[in-house]
Amino acid sequence: MNVLIVEDDPIISKSLSMALSDEGHFSDICGTAEDGLIAATDNSYDAIILDINLPDSDGIRLSKTLRCDKIDTPVLIVSGRTSTTDKVVALRSGADGYLTKPFDRQELVANLTAIVRRHNGHSDSVISTGPIAINLST
Repeated sequence: MNVLIVEDDPIISKSLSMALSDEGHFSDICGTAEDGLIAATDNSYDAIILDINLPDSDGIRLSKTLRCDKIDTPVLIVSGRTSTTDKVVALRSGADGYLTKPFDRQELVANLTAIVRRHNGHSDSVISTGPIAINLST
C-alpha cells in the first residue's frame, strides 16, 4: 500500500511512516495542506492519512477540496479531537474514517486496510478469484 501522510508534526509523521514501513507499506509525508493537495493531485496513493490541525489550513477543508477535485483516494483522519461533532464533521467532509490520537499502530494499519478494501469494492477480508484466495486480514 502506498500512503500519503499529511501531518505537520515531524515526530508523529515519522512514527506513522515507520508504522506503515514495518508492515511493508510505503509512504510520502507532507507537512501542509497545500503540499498534501499537490501530492494527492500529482501522484496515485492507496490512502491518505490526514491530520485536522495543519499550519496553513485544516484537514477537513483539505478533505472537502480533494472530493471537489474528484480525488477519491480513501482518507483516514487522525486527530486528537475526540468530540462526536468533530468526528461527524470530518466524515461528512468526505473522510472515510476517523482515528483519535493516541492509537495503536495495529489499529492504524487495520483501519487503512479496511477503508482501502471497501474503496476497492471488497467488503470481505478474503478476495477469491477462481482457485486463488487472498486473505487481507493478515
